[in-house]
Amino acid sequence: TLSGVGKVIAGYPFDSLKGRVQGGDYGGSVRRAFMETFRHEGILAFYQGVTIPAVNVCFVGGILFYVNGAIRNFQQPDGIEPYSYLQMFVAGFGGGAAVGICLAPVEVLKLRMQLLNKVAVEEALTNDVQAAAKRRAARLTDAKPTIPAFQTTAQLIAAAQKKDRSAVAEAKTQSVASETTANTVKSATSRPIINNIRSIAMSLKPVDFFAGLTPTLIRECGTFGIFFPLNEYLKRKIALKRDKLDLEMVARRQAEQKRARLYGLTEGRLGPNDIIIPQPCFTTRVLAAGIAGMLCWLPVYPVDQIKTKMQLNPAFTYKSWLHCGAEIVRNEGIKVGLYKGLAPCLVRAFPAYAAQYLLFEKLTRSEER
Repeated sequence: TLSGVGKVIAGYPFDSLKGRVQGGDYGGSVRRAFMETFRHEGILAFYQGVTIPAVNVCFVGGILFYVNGAIRNFQQPDGIEPYSYLQMFVAGFGGGAAVGICLAPVEVLKLRMQLLNKVAVEEALTNDVQAAAKRRAARLTDAKPTIPAFQTTAQLIAAAQKKDRSAVAEAKTQSVASETTANTVKSATSRPIINNIRSIAMSLKPVDFFAGLTPTLIRECGTFGIFFPLNEYLKRKIALKRDKLDLEMVARRQAEQKRARLYGLTEGRLGPNDIIIPQPCFTTRVLAAGIAGMLCWLPVYPVDQIKTKMQLNPAFTYKSWLHCGAEIVRNEGIKVGLYKGLAPCLVRAFPAYAAQYLLFEKLTRSEER
């Protein structure tokens, strides 16, 4: 649980930035999204809504590990032989399906919380622009055509002073408008988190919480289905090159020890005379899990973009997730429409998946002991 919360806290700013690029009007630019968010809302805006995934990760991680382990046990009840890549894919796919069903409503709330400040800023700035336009229109309406005439020095000075007073008044008006914008953003962020969640939930219909369910399932099934076998493959390759350790041989020796314990050839637990089988070092496991986490996002990222688009709109705005994808491509193109926000997603994926899988590995080894 603590590892999962730490993973969320470390990776959430990148996830928040990804959500803003996907759902905001930043032209697909990560730099622009970061600078505008930081300038208008401050650094804490990147943690807006972090409470939701921090609480949810405890349940999601438990569901993923439980379902993944249950499917592995179903495929190999005795658990002696090493799991094949196909078995790892099936177990990860099933765990992802269970996670996706539970995650869809939470993703809707999280995305809207991430964009809460942005909406407040846009509304305040829109009001400022409209007010400024009204003031300009009023000045143009009140202005009367004058006939050029000879003016004395005193008259010219009086006219200049009147113009200066108008400029000062305009500057004061703009200052008040800027302060109003800041107060609007502050009021949106200073409210208790539960109040913001309640207001967002009350504005949605029950069916809106399951908008984008299909792409959510595809994303979770795809990422975890790819991650587990890819992580094992990379770990074997990196361990062989970096640690000079053949993990396939290690797996065979582990199977022999399990078989010996199962059939009573040794005691149930490893004793002092048992052979200590070497394991890959911590750095190797971190590299394998982090790289696998980044690579598993590449094929499913367009689906994540479709999911975000569907969850930020009312249910049934699009006929299906394919229709939503077609609209995105038609309006924005493939590169901008389906791959904007990819960079922060990949940066987040490395530490997030490394921490998550190392926890999974630690738990499974504890069970084996």
